[in-house]
Amino acid sequence: LPSPVSAPADAVGAAQPGPPTTPAPATAVARGEFDLYAPKSALKVNTQFAGEGLYALGDIVRINDGGQRSRATGHAGTIGEYYVRHVPAGAAPNASVLAAAVDAVCPTLVPANESALAEVVLHIRVGDVLCVRPKNPHLHVQRQPPPVAEVARVVSAVAGTAPLRIIFGFHFKVCEAESYAYLRALAAATGAKLAAEAHPDVHFCHAVYAALFIQGKGGYSRLVRVVRDAKRKPSVFVAALADFGESS
Repeated sequence: LPSPVSAPADAVGAAQPGPPTTPAPATAVARGEFDLYAPKSALKVNTQFAGEGLYALGDIVRINDGGQRSRATGHAGTIGEYYVRHVPAGAAPNASVLAAAVDAVCPTLVPANESALAEVVLHIRVGDVLCVRPKNPHLHVQRQPPPVAEVARVVSAVAGTAPLRIIFGFHFKVCEAESYAYLRALAAATGAKLAAEAHPDVHFCHAVYAALFIQGKGGYSRLVRVVRDAKRKPSVFVAALADFGESS
């Protein structure tokens, strides 16, 4: 799945995310032991993102049915809205149209001086996978981000000392404390900058513009790689970081 977030679009290089009101146990998160599961019904779920208004770029492109197309057109000026205007309903994902959507929309979201940074961008899928009780325990664990030490090892091997930016999003605005604890531990271990929360298109643009992209888990991250492949830009797929229980 993609990474819907709540804040309005803004430049990603803005202030660091604020602290959650209830920090998660950092030691458990850093070890990758996500054992604080709760049923989703017991968690605070923001209906704005659980209903018809959800903007989920990965689902818009992958599913492309009437419901997803309606969600896309409800968000004028987005990559998803451009995409559904140029691809018929039910059509298979079209990398060329998606790349054209990026070219049309991203210059309106990301300043020119931010589009040519010699940085590495890493996408991390956080949110519900960190604390929502799984329906399928095996697949759910596969969809969680790896332990911080493992991610740091991979980043060091593929990115070296290049500046690193981490993009992320909270699914349905749940598990924020657990997510922030994981992200802070990862930033400390890698020396990365956490991107400011923003509309997912802003993060998508930065991931496409990056000198190198390290793919994370889910359809949103896979779409970034699809666009970068179409533009002949390098991406890194490491199963431990990007395998979502689906094809790579």
